[in-house]
Amino acid sequence: MTGSDLVVHVKQSPNHYWGRAGQRIWILTPHCVVGQCTAESLGELFARPARRASSTYGIDKDGRIAQYVDEANAPWTTSSYWNDCRAITVEVASDTYAPYRMNQEAYDSLVRLGADICRRYGFKRVIYAGNLWTLQNTAWPADALILSCHRWFAATACPGDWLLQREEQLAKDITSEIEEGRDLTKEETITLIEERTPTIVNRILDELARQRRTDNEMPKWAGVEDEFDAAHEHGITDKTRPNDFPTRLESAIMANRARDNAVKAAVETVKAMFLTDADSDVQATG
Repeated sequence: MTGSDLVVHVKQSPNHYWGRAGQRIWILTPHCVVGQCTAESLGELFARPARRASSTYGIDKDGRIAQYVDEANAPWTTSSYWNDCRAITVEVASDTYAPYRMNQEAYDSLVRLGADICRRYGFKRVIYAGNLWTLQNTAWPADALILSCHRWFAATACPGDWLLQREEQLAKDITSEIEEGRDLTKEETITLIEERTPTIVNRILDELARQRRTDNEMPKWAGVEDEFDAAHEHGITDKTRPNDFPTRLESAIMANRARDNAVKAAVETVKAMFLTDADSDVQATG
């Protein structure tokens, strides 16, 4: 069965069109089940010929992804031959306490599945169409996967107001997930390191400071014979007052300098770790 590697359960449904009437896939239609279900129970439901319904994928209350129809075939999901021939459809279980509202695990799986579909079909972004007329009358970019809604094609509340109000956010979340999953360029890697490393290092330094307050531990540089010379070597002081006790302001400046130097050193270390091999590859092929 043609489909996603994220699938953990397969139950083929007989309820589908054979092929897609020559149409390419460029639509994603998320649905929300009225109530909770497992990947298996939804598959059993779609396996009944008398049900005359199916979806390409299903996501259960725990976020597990199942497949019921081959992506090469159009499912019977939206009461629209036009939409189903162009769409991959996903039925998602409701939250425990609210029909038509997804829990976080199910929503996150929907985002991951949407990004996986995009990667496999070459889509770089996701756009919410907004309404049926716009969906059918816009010359959409070839690199975009378009979100549509079940209620545009049938007298139904699906996918429910909860998801309907979040369709644009869903498009953004899937697009971000696509970006997360691709290989970064060297420039993007450097930017990512410079943006995220300080936050991580500061978090570590805060924890070390907390431990030192708790354990009354002296920093290593302060344990040598001439503490101010050692502090100067670490870039913490400028040695303007080596023989006096520092004022409160000077102490704060020294602490901030120490933190800044630690962050800078960490950024350079992480850059070296991640970019050395890539630079070697570039030189070897250049």
